[in-house]
Amino acid sequence: MMFNNNPKTYFQYGLTLVELMITLSIIGLVYMLSIPNLNLLLMRQERALVLDNLTMAIAYAQSEALKQKTNMLVCGSSNNRTCNPSKESSWDRFIVQRAYDHALLKTFPKLQYGTLKASISGGKGLIVIENNGRTNKTNGMFYYCPRNLTHNNNEAGSLIVNDAGRTYLNKNKNAKDEPLFCM
Repeated sequence: MMFNNNPKTYFQYGLTLVELMITLSIIGLVYMLSIPNLNLLLMRQERALVLDNLTMAIAYAQSEALKQKTNMLVCGSSNNRTCNPSKESSWDRFIVQRAYDHALLKTFPKLQYGTLKASISGGKGLIVIENNGRTNKTNGMFYYCPRNLTHNNNEAGSLIVNDAGRTYLNKNKNAKDEPLFCM
């Protein structure tokens, strides 16, 4: 056992002001460097989620069309309740509904970091899934375009829907295998 008999010895508990300022400066610097990477990560995550959700919406509509023996619609919506079809449109959210009575079957969340541009043949601006599970000549292409284009379209993604209702993911490329250009 050691005893300290020197009355002038002081023990320091805590941090000095200089140590605290250096620690806070380092934390602030790390935080400032991580924010741009966090936005890029969130944008990439949303791209993957949106294209997967759209694939899932089309598969769900096909399943319900076969099960209910009626046509289904996959379309863009501004209010998450009704379709807002147009041939060349930007979707900030999309829904699945029955064609004959427009009953809402499934909704998907609003996009936060980008938009989904729909280029659909057939002039209707929506995907029609017939009661046999195939699309009714409403095949097309969906492009996810980030709102912040500082990353030079490298974060864009696309989904191709063919006449059979099959979907194909195609990151950074269009149907002709050319680079995507978001405007």
